[in-house]
Amino acid sequence: MPFLKYGGLFLPVTVAAQKEGESCSTFTFQGSVCLLLKLLDDSQRYFCITTIAWITPTKIRGDHCKGIGLYFDKSDSQIRALIESRLSSYKGEPGKTQTL
Repeated sequence: MPFLKYGGLFLPVTVAAQKEGESCSTFTFQGSVCLLLKLLDDSQRYFCITTIAWITPTKIRGDHCKGIGLYFDKSDSQIRALIESRLSSYKGEPGKTQTL
């Protein structure tokens, strides 16, 4: 996916719509999402405006989680670097994921 040049992340709709009662139908492909991100080991919050790259609908086969895929632009390089630095030391067990 070349349009994910600057990275991105998947946001389950249950998290994105926790307070508003929204569903996947609320989001539109290529729409903008204001994201306030707090990493687990960091007290600081990071704000960025992301774009929706894909939507996993509510009614999907298998055990995929419904949600939206967000991608960053060049101005979000600090957030991407912070996420990548934490993932580089991750030694998770092999298993099913929802990553690209």
